[in-house]
Amino acid sequence: MHDDARGQIDRLTAAANELSAQPRDDARRSRHKAVVLPDHKIVYVTNLKVACSTIKWMLFDLEGRDETALHASLKPRPTRSQTIHDHELWGDTPKLALREGHGDPAQGWFVFTVLRDPRPRVWSAWQSKLLCGNPNYLHRGEPEQPWWPRSPETADDVIDDFHRFVETLDKQRRRMHRVGRDGHFRPQSDLLHKPGLTYSHVYDLTHLPLLLADLQQHLDALGKGPLPPLRRENETPLAATADIFTPRALELIADVYAEDFDRFGAVWPEVPRTSTEPWHPAALADVRFRRVAHQRIADLSQEAQRMRDELDATDDRPRRRFGRAR
Repeated sequence: MHDDARGQIDRLTAAANELSAQPRDDARRSRHKAVVLPDHKIVYVTNLKVACSTIKWMLFDLEGRDETALHASLKPRPTRSQTIHDHELWGDTPKLALREGHGDPAQGWFVFTVLRDPRPRVWSAWQSKLLCGNPNYLHRGEPEQPWWPRSPETADDVIDDFHRFVETLDKQRRRMHRVGRDGHFRPQSDLLHKPGLTYSHVYDLTHLPLLLADLQQHLDALGKGPLPPLRRENETPLAATADIFTPRALELIADVYAEDFDRFGAVWPEVPRTSTEPWHPAALADVRFRRVAHQRIADLSQEAQRMRDELDATDDRPRRRFGRAR
């Protein structure tokens, strides 16, 4: 199994490099940043809803940074853990600059990303961002859309709303209000396309133990310290069930993410893994509570940003900016 996983990693890496070598319509390009650690010769190309927060925290901790700087964020993040995505508060972490030699595996750089089966990925994204009412999505017009999920009282509410969402996503794609261009819902091929960049390693999420082993081997060769322990946060209280992945839903998801399946799908199972356990009423209550709490977080973030803007407008002294979340 270990050898087979290594073969999968090699094939994913080759497919990702082939993707980056091809021209791509500008509308399909990703603007998401890579995380660059020059002292450790690491480049991580972010892929949303694929252990992205966990990997960013690992790299943040590897550099020994102070997380209290992130707590100053005014962005509508549901938890402190999510402030890891406020890159401007990291400090002096540089941007990817290929012309400066960043990200060249031939010069010993570890350039990686992680992929995920699009079926659990879109379920996870829909649940954490829309069903749970992530505060970053509450003042952008999404709650007024007909596909916005209701506060669920029953399992059928969740199932029906998810199916309505994927129907709309398949029909509207990038025309779908904001979500169509949101990296959490875009094909992973869009996010991995980085012209001029050569990946040294591309993993599936199931290969995470191998990623950690390879990173540690890379750090050992540089004489750097051990990898810090992973931080984890459960953003999705509802496990995927067979009722979520009906034949119609799977057909629609396969259509929306056809390029991902064509390029990388050989490593994913023919049928997505699901739980046989029904959702406990407490899990639905958890979702309802998150929606209420997230609305309040969004309100407070919006008011804090308004006050910051007023202060900046009346004070000429240079101030550190904490902009609105994208």
